Amino acid sequence: MSFYKVTADAAIEIDRGRVVVIIPVYGGYEYVVESVTATLEHTSPEVPICVINDASNDPRIDRFMQELRESPGLKHELYYIEHEVNLGFVESCNEAFKRFSPADIAILNSDCVVSAGWLDRMRAAGSSDPRIATVSVLANSASILSVPERNQPTEGLPAGLDLKQASELVGKAATGIRPTLPTAIGHCLLIYRSALDLVGGFDPIFSPGYGEEVDFSQRCLIGGLKHVLADDVYVLHHGGASFGQSRTAIQRDHDQITFDRYGWYLPAVHDYSVRTDGPLDSSLLAASIALRRLRVTVDGACLNAAHTGTQLHTLGVISALAASSEVDLRVLVPTPLNSDVAAQIAGFGPAELLPIDDIDDETELSDVVHRPFQLTRPTDFEFLKRLGHRVVVSQLDQIAFHNPSYFDTASEWLEYRQTTVDALGSVDLAVFISQYSADDAISSGLVAADHSAVIHLGVDGLTSATPDRPERPVDLPDLGGRPFLLCLGTNFSHKNRVFAIALLAEFLVQGWDGWLIFAGPHAASGTSEDGERAALAADLDTAERVLDLGSVEEAQKSWLLQESAAVVYPTTYEGFGLVPFEAAAAGVPCIFASHTSLAELFPAHSATITPWDANATAKRALGLLSPGPQREAHLTSIVEAGRDLTWANYGQQLLLAYEQALSRPSPAYSRITRSSQGAVSREGYWLVGPNGLLDTRYERPLLAIASRPLLAIIFLRPLEWGYKIGYRISRWLRPR
Repeated sequence: MSFYKVTADAAIEIDRGRVVVIIPVYGGYEYVVESVTATLEHTSPEVPICVINDASNDPRIDRFMQELRESPGLKHELYYIEHEVNLGFVESCNEAFKRFSPADIAILNSDCVVSAGWLDRMRAAGSSDPRIATVSVLANSASILSVPERNQPTEGLPAGLDLKQASELVGKAATGIRPTLPTAIGHCLLIYRSALDLVGGFDPIFSPGYGEEVDFSQRCLIGGLKHVLADDVYVLHHGGASFGQSRTAIQRDHDQITFDRYGWYLPAVHDYSVRTDGPLDSSLLAASIALRRLRVTVDGACLNAAHTGTQLHTLGVISALAASSEVDLRVLVPTPLNSDVAAQIAGFGPAELLPIDDIDDETELSDVVHRPFQLTRPTDFEFLKRLGHRVVVSQLDQIAFHNPSYFDTASEWLEYRQTTVDALGSVDLAVFISQYSADDAISSGLVAADHSAVIHLGVDGLTSATPDRPERPVDLPDLGGRPFLLCLGTNFSHKNRVFAIALLAEFLVQGWDGWLIFAGPHAASGTSEDGERAALAADLDTAERVLDLGSVEEAQKSWLLQESAAVVYPTTYEGFGLVPFEAAAAGVPCIFASHTSLAELFPAHSATITPWDANATAKRALGLLSPGPQREAHLTSIVEAGRDLTWANYGQQLLLAYEQALSRPSPAYSRITRSSQGAVSREGYWLVGPNGLLDTRYERPLLAIASRPLLAIIFLRPLEWGYKIGYRISRWLRPR
């Protein structure tokens, strides 16, 4: 090809539909060499390239261009425009717009470095809609298109990557949705001739540069055009090299012009920059995660000294993610956090602890926030959106959704059902711990199949670990040396403790001389207490062999498991079912039915309950209560069923599920995430929602005060100040 030194009266003929790459240059010699060299190497030879030397005071730039002129390997039409006086970036671009008309123009900052395929991919993005005026690209320093740190321009490339590697990673991860933008971003910008013909070039008022592409973009929007992102293009932008120390003053002045002209511009850019949903967020997330480790926040607000299934599941999720080298983990924890739980989390691996009281508007968003337990309040989803771009919720079961008895009033149950519907319809992914639970939710219309994933829990580590010193419960009376059955769990109706009593009665009839011990919390509603009392009152002989210890400590639970003859687990519905694994880990058989999730976890022959026939069950299960072939075969089958159910496998599958959630736009592109547009805040709902903390008799007085500015200053402002002062003092006094 050829080198052309363009003179003032030179005529350049470029056909419509072709693209010319222009690189305005002023200073920054090292950047210029890097930029021009990369552009020549990675741009198709049929694309003309023009370097505009805007009267740079560095003679090395001109010498570099002369070297290119004499280079035998030059494959492009390379145009060189040299100004005698500095015109500035804006006038240099306007000159190129005129000289190379009617071609499209790709503007490349002289401190910007491209890689293979950059322009072809930009043109592919621009060809997707005739209304497109400009195409912008991703970079390390690119305003709202900065990755891997969103809205935070960084110097250089992510550690350990060169531009070729980074560009390939971003290209492979690209969503291909080519999101619309509120403005073009000018470090690397393709402008279509149709847009220039419609609205003209850059406004000279923005000379020497900065803000000109914003003004141009808004004129295009007014004219009915749009701007898009080529989310498969990533370039290196050294950032700000052209304007040096004067950039701040230029930015301030030109920003004011923009704001005066286009009142919507700043709110629109802010909206795009903070959204945690929608097409642009998806593209930025995909590119960012391709260049760094995945950032995950696990909601561990439920963690305390108790060890119910919810806590065990949450700790298991944390352990699985903490062990992964692919994740930067943050754990939301209650304030104060139980020291034993804190030590347990620390033992899993590196994880940042985020006290729930420390969450504010400045809290950094993770890529994914995962709540390993169900949403129970209408504002829970909004709260989680303050912690992550994508919301993943583990829906353990739909027991409460289907059972109104677990609520004090019908309105509370209906409110809970609606919360579940809204939550699962809004989350980016619902993770179920059994296929049965997932199918139940899908058939109930709670979640779409493509927004769900089934991952069985790990049963190693947490479930098999026992305290060093099991303790006999203090409240346990002398059993006279007799064996006992153990029934674990809260006394909810679906736990079916009445059947456990009936089963004990049948065992006693068959000659087994033992006890039945209940160990677990007592719920406030939805319990089997009335049924248990009736069953015991009807059979006083059996009643004498039934003990209810209520809640027990972990060390006491461990002792009960190890000393029991068998665990009775007559539950009618389980999202998963840890109890048989817990029993087997203690060397004890478990009597359960093959149904719901238990049917997919365990072979049918290991289940000895005939639902719900106590006599038939007693005959089938009697052999489990003493050593022998039936007991050994049963324990072996349970251990085999859990062999592959490890938290390591869970973690691998969970990361694949996260990838699934991140690979598509969030379904929550709606007002539910926009607290400034009408959604009730979490704190507001706690005050006035069902069972709200604010007594209704105070609502009218507070409304009267809040609606009158003077009264609000007198009464509410001191409350606000008092709270802020108290909050800061409490944080200062909190143990570190």
